[in-house]
Amino acid sequence: MGTELSQGLFNLVSQPFSHLSHRNMRWRRAKRQPLVHDLSRLVQRAFHEEGTMEELTGKTCEPCRIGAPLVTDDEAAELHKHIPKWSFAEKEYVKRLERRFEFPDFAKALDFTNGIGKLAEAEGHHPALLTEWGRVTVSWWTHKIKGLHKNDFIMAAKTDELFG
Repeated sequence: MGTELSQGLFNLVSQPFSHLSHRNMRWRRAKRQPLVHDLSRLVQRAFHEEGTMEELTGKTCEPCRIGAPLVTDDEAAELHKHIPKWSFAEKEYVKRLERRFEFPDFAKALDFTNGIGKLAEAEGHHPALLTEWGRVTVSWWTHKIKGLHKNDFIMAAKTDELFG
């Protein structure tokens, strides 16, 4: 969760309802904004904070520990909009992002594989790579939590950017 979202949720739930005056409630009715509008707006911002693929590629992976939450199905669907060429795959009961990249020969496929390796080392997040003549298959998932984390979507976007 972003800092603004966390602070906004904290403010909404930590304040007693006595701060809501009758005048404040009339103002909200006049603007047709229910009290929960603030919470709804913050949640929408959390789902849309990723924005475009370019915004995903501008992020860095956050350290992920055992027990970190997996992305929900709704979050995965929203994030997937920014990397539409990737598909969801499940292997050994672990959900992953997967994409096959095509190349004219083995040398270009190997160069791409090495580029992903450098990217993975820089971010501290590593994929499964299958390099064959004329193609590379990349699978991203977070090993520690055995599933998808926001980091996987960030790395998929960076992989797309590397591919060009």
